Amino acid sequence: MKTMTHRFPFLLFCLLAVFVCTVSCKKDKPDPEDEVPFEEEYAGLKVHFIGAVLKDKDPVGARPAHWYNGKLSYLAGAEKGGVASDIMMQGQDVYIGGFEGAVGEMDTYRKPVLWTNGKQSYVGNQDNAVVSQLYVTSGKDVYAYGTRYYNQTTGIWKNGQDYPLELKPGRFASISQLTGHNNDFYVVGNLASSTIWKNGKILMERDYGRFFLNVYPVQQDLYTFEASHTNRDPKLPYIWIYKNNKVHQSIIQDKIPWWKVRNVRTFMEGTTTYVAVCFNGEENGLASILVWKDGKLIQEFQDKLLDLQAIFAKNGKLFVIADYRDDQVQYSKCWMDGKELPFQQDGAERFYITQLWVE
Repeated sequence: MKTMTHRFPFLLFCLLAVFVCTVSCKKDKPDPEDEVPFEEEYAGLKVHFIGAVLKDKDPVGARPAHWYNGKLSYLAGAEKGGVASDIMMQGQDVYIGGFEGAVGEMDTYRKPVLWTNGKQSYVGNQDNAVVSQLYVTSGKDVYAYGTRYYNQTTGIWKNGQDYPLELKPGRFASISQLTGHNNDFYVVGNLASSTIWKNGKILMERDYGRFFLNVYPVQQDLYTFEASHTNRDPKLPYIWIYKNNKVHQSIIQDKIPWWKVRNVRTFMEGTTTYVAVCFNGEENGLASILVWKDGKLIQEFQDKLLDLQAIFAKNGKLFVIADYRDDQVQYSKCWMDGKELPFQQDGAERFYITQLWVE
């Protein structure tokens, strides 16, 4: 009996040790929500990407998505389909705009959506519209621009309600860009000619032959990025950057004829300017993207590219997003200073990145 008395505490100790180890192991097992899939590739970065994931045979066609440092999460309401189109941060708050609705050749229903820190709300009083761009003021007013398919126009919403722009008799605004500074917002588009609005009022116009690409208020200065309708000579500028209505920089290159321009993206970090131009594919089928910083060519991409989506600069690092085609499968790629960044795809061959924001 004495032997049994000594053996029982020993067995109890062993059982307790196994239990503690089991609980500890379960506790130490990482939660999938906490896993960091690309820790090395995104080291030191805080990058938000938005867009959509498209899976074969998905009944809704595409689902709005948000990637943080390459880690995928679907936005609220993704089960109804849709696409996220633009993202902006104000303080620690994350604002994402886009639309809800199935995506496909026969699907035409769209509902404009705003996601604020992941919470979904609808924009405007009409269905069949999309949010294309956002600007959030320092006072947290949310301006959105988008297309209203129900009347075939583009327009502005402020905090979810229609916001009128100053117009001219017999003209309607065709909007292409929305940006701002502090509590002021700026719109780029067309009336009778290329036009910039500030807080809904016409600020400046350009005669035929030149048009505004974008506008950036920086402190007390106003930078406008402009292009020429008529110049096709590669030895002459096609794009100008004006500072307070005076030529500040110009973009000249003789590699590719300007008439092959497909689209242009611009960005400013402080007073540093960036211009990226996508050119239609050459005879070998490869499209090209050229990037200028402060008027000097710094990067060139030539690959199985389809289109240029967005550029963003933070602390001197340049991010470029483009649509890519490989064996008839289309998806997006993002490069940081020329190095490709990875993304989770949730088993989908196709995914699209429409915009990004770097904290």
